[in-house]
Amino acid sequence: MKSSEVKKRVKKHFEKLQPLYGNVLEDFELEKIHDFRLRIKKLNSFLWLLNGDKPAGDLKIKQPLRHFYHTVGNVRNLQLHNQRIETLCKQLQLSPPLYYLQSLQQKEREEKASAREEALHLDVKKHSNKLTKAAPKKLKRARIKNFIINNFTALLTLLKQPVLRNEDLHEVRKILKRFLYVWPWIKDGLKTEFQPPLLNKRTCDNLSAIIGDFMDNIVAVSFFEPPYSLLETNAEEITVLQSLHAHIVADKQRQYNDVVAALKNLLPSTETGRTSVSSPSTTVLL
Repeated sequence: MKSSEVKKRVKKHFEKLQPLYGNVLEDFELEKIHDFRLRIKKLNSFLWLLNGDKPAGDLKIKQPLRHFYHTVGNVRNLQLHNQRIETLCKQLQLSPPLYYLQSLQQKEREEKASAREEALHLDVKKHSNKLTKAAPKKLKRARIKNFIINNFTALLTLLKQPVLRNEDLHEVRKILKRFLYVWPWIKDGLKTEFQPPLLNKRTCDNLSAIIGDFMDNIVAVSFFEPPYSLLETNAEEITVLQSLHAHIVADKQRQYNDVVAALKNLLPSTETGRTSVSSPSTTVLL
């Protein structure tokens, strides 16, 4: 990739990001937040590729934009959880926990206010100009090779852990997604470095999807912990929350076992026995 193409690619990411950023601030609609965050992830993966063997190099998304990304992510998590609780209550024929839902809505308003405040200190166009200017002259094969080897080594290191924690699975998914977002630039390198190829696009897609479903349940469980579990409520609502929590935890355990079984296929046969299917426990105060 030539110098002009590298810089154009970085600039193009920001050209797509700018209107998505504005869309989020309009009304914080669920899908608008998703589209904005997806563009950030694609940009971040491309910057990792440009950095090669320096994932914490100069080419990185700066803190103001990262903070905004995480804050609107919190908004989206709250929106999704609110929807899920309403759906589960219908499915399980439970009365909606009104105090709990009100607390979620209040927290959502607070996160939106924080995002608007952060936006006052955020200049996306200025950040775009700086990163475009700092982009390397060209994307060298050595950087692509380093990107592949470093990320794949990190992936195998995680998979060889005696017990895969929630945090490990989160990192595994980030690596798989990182590969997917820059697939056109690394697919030939993957074939060259690994014979036979250990990863293909379909595998990355499938694994990242099932881990993503598991991580959604991790987030859901966190909403049954303080401060949400400390809210003023009544005995009937506590019973409802306990039933909802038990349902989500059971689903999470099933997903954990499925994820671990699927990930074993990425390890050499001599290593597959090292990964435990015992899910880390989660403390819940209700």
